[in-house]
Amino acid sequence: AGRDGLPSECRLLYCPSDMDILENFARCDSPSARSIRKVLEDFYWVKDGVSSLRVGSIREVAQAAMAKENDLQENVVRMLLAFIDIYHGLIETLTPKYSSYRLQSARGLPLSTFRDTIFRLVPANVAQALSSMLVLKQTWAHLDLDQRTTHGVSRDELVQAMRHLEDSGEVKVFAAGVLQVFKITAMPESINDLARAETIRFKEREAREMGRLNQVVQFITTTTECQSLILMKHFGEQPGKDWICTCECYKGGTKAKKGAVAMSQRGKMSAVPAAAWAVIADAVASGTLPSDDPRLLTRVAIGTKSPRITKLRLLSHPAFGSLQTCSFESVLTCCEKLCGRKDSDL
Repeated sequence: AGRDGLPSECRLLYCPSDMDILENFARCDSPSARSIRKVLEDFYWVKDGVSSLRVGSIREVAQAAMAKENDLQENVVRMLLAFIDIYHGLIETLTPKYSSYRLQSARGLPLSTFRDTIFRLVPANVAQALSSMLVLKQTWAHLDLDQRTTHGVSRDELVQAMRHLEDSGEVKVFAAGVLQVFKITAMPESINDLARAETIRFKEREAREMGRLNQVVQFITTTTECQSLILMKHFGEQPGKDWICTCECYKGGTKAKKGAVAMSQRGKMSAVPAAAWAVIADAVASGTLPSDDPRLLTRVAIGTKSPRITKLRLLSHPAFGSLQTCSFESVLTCCEKLCGRKDSDL
């Protein structure tokens, strides 16, 4: 790959029609304003417009579960909470915790010997609690730390016991169920205002993603500058005095020009076809497709998965992916009209 300092060859393979799919993926990852508001209400434990958290409160969050419940990708929830920390200073990110552990015998011994091993390696009161809390499976045992309150032991005692068992070499310990921990440093004046601000931020992020895709197109279609030189500048490198371009992208080569024309003239995604749209509209009218979230309906039409789409078993619906050749914006506009609400509505 050129790391040895010797000449290397780089080939770029592209298909003009793939850009349409990449554009749809970039847009589908963006959350709706409604989803952002629901995550914030979930995080701040808002009920009837009132949060049960206060300044100084510690909030433990299972981000994967929160994302699934609010029909988002986990990285979107992670970014949203990071934005609240960085840009608003409302929370402080602390060291994460684990909510459960999985244990296996390091020596292949049967699970029936687990309790003897535990009583031998950890203090009696903790061993007694662990013995009661462990759920034995076929080849491993499961420990749920949330059950500790009924056994009179602290989280720190259980975590320390896990370390002793692992250090003994007799038990393999696997941590699971990561809980992100946050400290509330200030309360938002309005959840809705905070949701609107973060909706704008995610829209700007989406625009940057689209800009990066367009940069790829510009890189491929250029015939006025050496592409090797463009890459070098992109990564902050400068060519040496004796550097000579040896690629075919410049010099007016016919291969480069044909490739550039093919990419620059890629067809724009077609408008929403009436027949395919009629199927979606009829499905919404009959209740087989949800109408409470236009972005969700757009994902169905484009053919992009989400936790809620999977839960509702819409992957096999006739409408799923029926408009994958259409632009995301055009489909979203139609879905907004059909649902009677904007994607930006809280």
